[in-house]
Amino acid sequence: MDYPSFYPEETVTSFTVRQVLSSGYPSTRISQNMLWGTENLQVNSSFPSLLPWITNNFNLNIGTLINDHTSLNYFRPFLSRSKYHQVKSAFSKGDTDFIHKWLGITSNRIKERETLSYCPLCVSVDIKAFGVAYWHRQHQLCGIRQCNIHGIDLIEKEAKRRNLILPPQVECNGESTNISQPLAFTIFSQWFLSQGEVVRFDFKQLSDCYRIALCERGLACQSLGVRQQELRCELVDHYERELKTNEWQQIFESNQTYPFPQQLFYNYKNCHIHPAKHIALIAFLFNSPREFLRAYQCSKENTAIHFQSHQIPKEDKRNSVKKITAQIMRLFKNGLSLRKISTHVGLSVIAVKSKVLANGGVINRRESKIFADVRRSIFRKLFIGMSTKQIAKQFDISIGAVEQLLTQYPAIVKQRQHFRYREKQLKHRSKLSAAMAKNPNYSRNKLKLKVSASYSWLFKHDKQWLYQNLPPSKLNIKLEK
Repeated sequence: MDYPSFYPEETVTSFTVRQVLSSGYPSTRISQNMLWGTENLQVNSSFPSLLPWITNNFNLNIGTLINDHTSLNYFRPFLSRSKYHQVKSAFSKGDTDFIHKWLGITSNRIKERETLSYCPLCVSVDIKAFGVAYWHRQHQLCGIRQCNIHGIDLIEKEAKRRNLILPPQVECNGESTNISQPLAFTIFSQWFLSQGEVVRFDFKQLSDCYRIALCERGLACQSLGVRQQELRCELVDHYERELKTNEWQQIFESNQTYPFPQQLFYNYKNCHIHPAKHIALIAFLFNSPREFLRAYQCSKENTAIHFQSHQIPKEDKRNSVKKITAQIMRLFKNGLSLRKISTHVGLSVIAVKSKVLANGGVINRRESKIFADVRRSIFRKLFIGMSTKQIAKQFDISIGAVEQLLTQYPAIVKQRQHFRYREKQLKHRSKLSAAMAKNPNYSRNKLKLKVSASYSWLFKHDKQWLYQNLPPSKLNIKLEK
């Protein structure tokens, strides 16, 4: 039986497999050699190299084929115009070697699936309507675990790159088919795949859209600076069920300069962020695609309104400066040091000093000359790692004078740097070890959230020790099994 045309939302992989299985040759190997001249093509891929063969043999329009039966439009809003046309041109010619790199899939460390997914109810519908069940492109999107129509969990079927398989060709018997409302992530993923309202996002505008929504949830301050640690914890809690899968763990990890979701705000100029990462944040912030689209289109106006409503009037600013100055003078008259006043009012020591002098305050200046015997004593204390603040206090000189003396001994500067490094190393190792002892069942990801500062410092400065002492990753455990 021949299937010469594509079915609605059918993937290129599904169409290709049907042609091979219905070709009439005694084996799939012979069929592939006769059709393509080789049996080594990777059929089960999001971007197979068989588009030229399909258009030449079945008289199909290449544009319709790409738009309606591949996931390229899912990536399009997040690509530059030139990058999109580069990918589309290469894809049309069957040159797919660098497509994963160009789309940012490789740099985001999101691996190509080794499974294909199907919905049992969709299988029943397809068999009744067309006589065959096929792979739907919506079900193969990154992070999707539900059918976008029926809301039930998808079933995965192992599919190596060269395996020729289709979904079960048997109607669903009614088990595990309780229809429910699809999750927001599923709805948004389907919308991004099929929408035509946004051809290309302006990433500054998109970032402002996120920031305004986060500010309304208390996850960004009035200046629209994002509280990244709080946001990540909220996202981890929100997607707790999904994070049990390797694919979702890949979405939350990254080899970029900034981790997820921080990279969505600060790193968009240097790389292509996978759409699933944007969609995970969008589905968390907005209730529907229509609500998100309105927020995006109005983000410039909403940002301007936000800053206008939170702007401090000039008169209030003048009053605020007067209050701070009065507070500084009151603390100075009470005998507090400039450094303590600085800590109390949140200004630098220099700023505090200038306000005191401008308002008639008299500051006792220390002697600037340091004699030879004092210099030798200071040198010894610098050598053993004593802080410059402690030395200055002990000898009743300024910290600047001690630091100026320190610059004359580059070897001691390096030694003191080593002392500080070793002190931080021991502190962060101790914190991570204590967290692991207290929570022996924690995964690497949970430990990272628990002691994020220590984890990040060790990852940057002491990676070998970190990986030697962390619990084994889930991926390694599965490989050993």
